[in-house]
Amino acid sequence: FREVKDYLEKLEDRSDDLDGYSFPSEGYPFNLDEGRTYKLREDEKINPDLISRTKTLFQVSPELIEKGENEIGKILGKLVKGASDLEDQEVNLLLSLISEMEQIKEFKERYESLDLNQPEQLFHYLNELRENLGVLFSDHCSSRLTQFLKEDEKTRSRLFELLSSEKRLKHFEGSLGKGKKEKIDWDKILNKKDINQLSTALSIYIQNKILSNRKLTGVKDKIGKELKKFVESEEGFKLASSRNLRAYISKNVASFFAKASAGICTADDLWLWNRKDHFHINVVENNERMRANIQAYITKIEGKPALLLRGFNPNVDFISEVNIKDFCESILNIAKGFVGENNLGGVYITEQGDFHALSNRGEVMSYLGRYLKGENEIAYSFDIVDGEKIKEVYKIS
Repeated sequence: FREVKDYLEKLEDRSDDLDGYSFPSEGYPFNLDEGRTYKLREDEKINPDLISRTKTLFQVSPELIEKGENEIGKILGKLVKGASDLEDQEVNLLLSLISEMEQIKEFKERYESLDLNQPEQLFHYLNELRENLGVLFSDHCSSRLTQFLKEDEKTRSRLFELLSSEKRLKHFEGSLGKGKKEKIDWDKILNKKDINQLSTALSIYIQNKILSNRKLTGVKDKIGKELKKFVESEEGFKLASSRNLRAYISKNVASFFAKASAGICTADDLWLWNRKDHFHINVVENNERMRANIQAYITKIEGKPALLLRGFNPNVDFISEVNIKDFCESILNIAKGFVGENNLGGVYITEQGDFHALSNRGEVMSYLGRYLKGENEIAYSFDIVDGEKIKEVYKIS
């Protein structure tokens, strides 16, 4: 509540940013015909050992908890030296950097009991887990490491000492891979002992060499392999047509906080909020419960003001209840209506990119991928948030 109070003192109502645009104040009807169920492909079985392993990912043994920060410091030293074959408990300890986040706590509670004979439950569990190990970890690991290194002078000094060797620094740099290593200012690490740059480099290394290492730990890759065993089922549709859902175009203070309920990385981005070209599309149930947030921009594309969409992010509990195709197409249809009513040049969506600009949710990204085709692609450099650009957009209509 203190954090909300602090933001209330900083926030301005930005509803005036939408002056001049026409849209229904009562919101757009948001129709979802049905939610899908999932089943395993014929002759496929879920790997019970992987499920057992993933259930312990955010748990740390009492012995390691007692050692605490000293043990994390040792692990970070191993990473700087190029290690990628960590023990399970060492991986868990790295994940403890985010394990106290509310989204992780809710995830653990939601899936406290898992039934290997319930494929639909397993499908949503694995999808949500992959998001936590991917998007969520990517968004928050660097800042958590920065805080840790600021407080642990011994580890901080040791890491910078290890990287003072140009040979080791070059090896560590190369291990991040093309397209990743360029994100780091290596001179600042070598000569200015910049904690933020070091934390970012370590975060990328953990994601690429620990969580996604196919030959060794690779839990994210193993989860992806399990998810390929599922298909949508034509049996047992969960009817969603009776739900009272509406989509609202908004830029008021409540909308700023509504975005946070989707659990996305720009939830507290005041720089983005204060941009005149930016607004939200919020999906609300029963006029009271936030269900999804989509980020929108009015920007000139191909010589004419157009509507650019990104961040198609339903809440994690909502995504398991609805048909993703219907969800995405309903948003796009609303966008087309807004464009037509306001004589804009068209509807566009962004690329996904390293910043997962298009969606945090794997199922949503899989569906929208059908639009990310060469014939729809337009080279377009655009600041989506402070310090992050997209390079391509894709025309929908």
